[in-house]
Amino acid sequence: MQGRLSAITYPDQSGFYLYSNGVFSTVIVPVATGVTAQKINNAGAVVGSYFDASNVEHGFLYANGNFATIDFPGARSTLAYGINNAGQIVGEYTDTNFVDHGFLDIGGILMSFDMPGAKGTLAFGINDLGQVVGEGAGSYLAVETPEPSGLTLTALSMLAMLGWRVRRRGFDN
Repeated sequence: MQGRLSAITYPDQSGFYLYSNGVFSTVIVPVATGVTAQKINNAGAVVGSYFDASNVEHGFLYANGNFATIDFPGARSTLAYGINNAGQIVGEYTDTNFVDHGFLDIGGILMSFDMPGAKGTLAFGINDLGQVVGEGAGSYLAVETPEPSGLTLTALSMLAMLGWRVRRRGFDN
């Protein structure tokens, strides 16, 4: 059962349990009052969400022993629900008008998307082909992430490296 994530949150809800290589370990999120771990990929990267002391919900990525907060710019709350083996993350954020939108995070570059005609969009999972599944106003959603051009891919890679450096600082600030 290597690389499996336990669905149990830590008793005081400030962390979660991670099961890897036959061992359960406790992962504490230092600034959290409540944590929900959602998914884990084959590399052991975990995504989920946590509440801070102000009761604001943030998405998170836990990888290689480091935490990084995922906040969609201008959002009231952000939740990360899925991660694939390429490290692409999907979830939802709520804007200032309390409308939910799906998001895709590729290397720290956040992109918003909405299901046409839906009053709200949630992205629950992403597979290794970049296909996203979720729902919008009661309907299911399946979106294929676009194949970027060479120039776009280079630009995204450079931005991802910058995002990784910023994200790597995590909670140190």
